Amino acid sequence: MNGSPADSEVALGAGVRVAVLRCGVSAAFAPSEAGGEPTSWPLTLVSGAPLQVWHDRGGTHLRSGDLVLWNPAHPVTVSKATGDPACATVLRLPPRALPIPDGLLGRLAGRPVPSASGPAALLAGFLESVADVASSLAAARTERLGTAAIDLAAEFLASLPTARTPAPQASRHDALLGRLTSYITRHLADPDLSPRTVASAHHISVRSLHYLFRRDNRTVSRYILEQRLRRCRVDLSDPSLSGVSVGRIGSRWGFSCDAVFCRTFKQAYGLPPGEWRRRHLPLA
Repeated sequence: MNGSPADSEVALGAGVRVAVLRCGVSAAFAPSEAGGEPTSWPLTLVSGAPLQVWHDRGGTHLRSGDLVLWNPAHPVTVSKATGDPACATVLRLPPRALPIPDGLLGRLAGRPVPSASGPAALLAGFLESVADVASSLAAARTERLGTAAIDLAAEFLASLPTARTPAPQASRHDALLGRLTSYITRHLADPDLSPRTVASAHHISVRSLHYLFRRDNRTVSRYILEQRLRRCRVDLSDPSLSGVSVGRIGSRWGFSCDAVFCRTFKQAYGLPPGEWRRRHLPLA
């Protein structure tokens, strides 16, 4: 969304941005990415006065505390429903950062969810905290905040019902793939995580698991490895973890062998993890 200038917009790391928008009586917004290739999915928390939204599915009334995902490919117009102050905290999430297929994200878009309990409450609390200190985050190293935002958003979106009526076969596949990738995200630290354990936890065959990932142009093992390496890269660039050994960082994200961790990290990023850390940690 854009239209009313953001009081503050900061990058949280991992490709995630957050903007705090405060609107006056006649404020209106439209998505900056409407009609183009989506570069981020806006997930919005409403606070203060209610908002009235018009989008591709019609009109939606948003109350204070509602969380709603917008499809960046479709126009959205937002205005205040009353004369009282209103605020929207917009979390912009890179499409490939979420372990949820775009088809499923599209079905979840435009559906407001109260943030009174469960994963919605956790995400809303995080966004409120970030909004309170957004201006002071501009010069800070916030890579771990970006990762936390992705995790909380993925958990929230995965908790939502995908449809009120039976979905077509392709949609059911997308929903299951979303649950599978969310499960993998939560269990990356387990060195025993594998296609077999993922399939068993969801009561499907390993063959079916591989088929679902093949439809998304990924292999299960490769997806697990990529997610583990991404978490290791974040930790290696965190000054607060500079005293933690490279081997320990690898093991905390499921690498049981230091040599394998160093080799795969270098293959992915062009440098051994120790050298990558030296180049990316700020000078003391």
